[in-house]
Amino acid sequence: MPLLLLFLLLLQGTLYAAQPQFTQEERTWIAKHPRISVGSGDSWAPFNYLDAQGKLIGITKSYLELIEQRSGLKIDLHTGAWSAIYERFKQGGLDLLPAALYSKEREAYGDYLPPHIKLRDFIFVRADNTHIRSFDDLHGKTLARIEGYAVLDPYLPHLKEVKILEVNNTLELISAVYNAQADAFLESQATIAHLLRENRITGLKSISQSVSAPTTAHFLVRKNSPMLYGILKKTLESIDEEERETIYRQWVDLEYVTEPQPSRPALSFKGLFTLEEALTVILLFSALAALLTLFLGRWGIMEMRLKTFNVLIIVFEVAAMLFMAYLLIRLDRSERAMADALKEKMQMLEAIQMLRQRSTDLTHFIRSYTVTGDERFLRQYETIVKIGEGELPRPIGYEAIYWDLDPTLRSLRHPDGAPKSFDTIIDALPFSDHERAQIIEARDQAETLSFKEMQAIILMRQGARQEAIDLLHHQEYYGAKHQIMLPLDRLITMLKERTASQIEALEMEVQANFHQLLALVLAFLTANGVIYYLLRTKVSQPISYLTQTIEALRLNRTPAIKRTFHRDEIGMMIDQFFEMHKTIQNRTAQLEQSQKETETLNQRIRDSIDYAALIQHALIPDFDTVHHFFESHFAIWHPKDTVGGDIYLFHELSPDEALLMVIDCTGHGVAGAFVTILVKAVERQLMANLHRDEAISPAKMLGLFNRSIRHLLRQDRDDAISNAGFEGGILYINKKERRIRYAGANTPLFYLHEGEIALFKSDRHSIGYKNSDPTYHFSDFEYCYNEMFVFYITTDGYLDQSGGPKGFSFGKRRFMELLRTHHGEPFADQQEYLLDALHTYQGANIRNDDITVFGARITGVSP
Repeated sequence: MPLLLLFLLLLQGTLYAAQPQFTQEERTWIAKHPRISVGSGDSWAPFNYLDAQGKLIGITKSYLELIEQRSGLKIDLHTGAWSAIYERFKQGGLDLLPAALYSKEREAYGDYLPPHIKLRDFIFVRADNTHIRSFDDLHGKTLARIEGYAVLDPYLPHLKEVKILEVNNTLELISAVYNAQADAFLESQATIAHLLRENRITGLKSISQSVSAPTTAHFLVRKNSPMLYGILKKTLESIDEEERETIYRQWVDLEYVTEPQPSRPALSFKGLFTLEEALTVILLFSALAALLTLFLGRWGIMEMRLKTFNVLIIVFEVAAMLFMAYLLIRLDRSERAMADALKEKMQMLEAIQMLRQRSTDLTHFIRSYTVTGDERFLRQYETIVKIGEGELPRPIGYEAIYWDLDPTLRSLRHPDGAPKSFDTIIDALPFSDHERAQIIEARDQAETLSFKEMQAIILMRQGARQEAIDLLHHQEYYGAKHQIMLPLDRLITMLKERTASQIEALEMEVQANFHQLLALVLAFLTANGVIYYLLRTKVSQPISYLTQTIEALRLNRTPAIKRTFHRDEIGMMIDQFFEMHKTIQNRTAQLEQSQKETETLNQRIRDSIDYAALIQHALIPDFDTVHHFFESHFAIWHPKDTVGGDIYLFHELSPDEALLMVIDCTGHGVAGAFVTILVKAVERQLMANLHRDEAISPAKMLGLFNRSIRHLLRQDRDDAISNAGFEGGILYINKKERRIRYAGANTPLFYLHEGEIALFKSDRHSIGYKNSDPTYHFSDFEYCYNEMFVFYITTDGYLDQSGGPKGFSFGKRRFMELLRTHHGEPFADQQEYLLDALHTYQGANIRNDDITVFGARITGVSP
């Protein structure tokens, strides 16, 4: 019937569940590969295991059937030991493993789909094991595990000196623990619960652990099978949570491993109060609340400081909760006593039932022996006698069917417990003297019955079978049997009557405790209602008023009229707030006046800087002047601020000669702009004193700049305050002689040489600073070209701009690579490439410095 219900549910899910939406490529793949090979272990219940006919059943099989229905794929199923199946998958002989636990090693052979099974691992030991109570008790113990399974792997790093016993399947796991070959094993609770239920095995207990979170089982798809992976993923996603839950519940019954606990009496409000009593209690507590509110107002509690008020509330709350805790402890103690009484009752009834069962079994086996002559029945009879006398271990959960079970299954379902005689069991239980008298009477009659059974055994040894049969079926034997059962029946009646009165008294005690607790809770709630009223009047209302006043001020609305509440901290805070508001109004008026003055001053400064920018732009040579000399050129001049410290200057000395200066002054903004004006003044003086009959030397010009700026800024003195200067380069061009001459101060010259971008590094010395050497001789770099000369000069603002993923500077290497890539293109395009590359590299970073880049192409003059 359960399988039929599952089939109908799956059929309904197939009809109504969302079908996976495959792409055309996926449908084509399914058509070309209609069958897939799936490998599954056959001994991992309830996930995958074989039924009596040798067919695979379980959670895994249910999922595979849904996959066949919804994907159109046909499954060729291969079952066997997990180690062999996994080895075959590793060799590429299988497309899919449907229930694989995650491990790093398996990722080399397959891809995991999202989990479809969650597993909670428990520690399993024998029921009589008192040495293992938690995970930490496993150190130094022997643990069993199935060969090739990964269940134990996450726990081994947390354990010390453990021994591993390898077994072939889950049933052998249980057997290893029962037979003391291993102390414990870790396995999914669902797996063990299913196995215990199917085989009716008892005597096993589970212990929770928190070392590892619940693990998951996945479909593992053969490596490099993306199409199959996608098809299976969509198919599994079409199985909704209700279908998954139904499949899981069909195969798993976790309640089977739950240890039965004595029931505790359930308490409810029903019967505790009548309607009239409830109404009376409500009216009384309402009146109490009103009186408390009235008297507390008269006692001046509203004018009490908040600190004192809070202390009173805390003291009351703590006292009330402590008293409630005391009543809860009393209630719990009464409930536990009731539970213990019920437990003792069940234990005593179980002991009586054991006596009756023993007598019945002895009669059955001795009569079977006399009728059949089979010595097996005699051995079973003698074993029962020895168990009752404590000479042999007592089977756990012994039942009448015990002797009909296969010995192996018998040892699993009813493992041996500790040897314990009936007298020991009875003495350990709280029977009254009168009740024990009934047990003694039954035991005396049992001895009479035992004497007759021994006579029957002797007669059988003498060959008088019929006499033995007649003896055990005689009216006297039946009378003795009746005399055993009669006191036991009286004992059961006495026991029920005694425990009933005891439990009734305990129930009355529980009800009384419950009444007291309910009364205290109602009082506590009433008092808290009063406290809420006081807090609302004393705290909430004044704070709400203050909040509304602040909100009105924030929105520039007229604030509410000042109100007086109570003379506590909040009342004083309201007074201080209005005093502060008056002060703020005065300060605000002062700040508004200061702001107006500041805005006027800022506007004047901005106008001055804007006008200075016009002046600085006038210093930069216009495009036509420069373009007249060069065949083609570009000039990037981007100050970081409105004005900047970068400048480039150009002088055409003759139709064939020119000087180009690219200067990077100290700082940027207004300070840098002032230095550029000074540089321009020095440059004017140098150009006025330039001797045309001498060879023009950019190096000498840098030396003159160095000495002049140090002198003009008085930085050649020891007490100099300023420390300004520049870095840059001067290029002399002679198109007639096809010769250039360059000198640089920490500013290289990039030029095209034989199709590659070359670099003249320049002198490592700055111009005009306090620590600059006034006698330093700069070097001229001279270069002769044939038909064409292409060069580039840049200040460090371009090269030092930070950006990129790590915030590094742009750098010379990246700059030279740009020139190498684009030097053959028109210079207008080169300018755009340089700007775009810098903008992209800079990203969200701020501009570091002024940027100046000058590039040009020169052709020689025909002789």
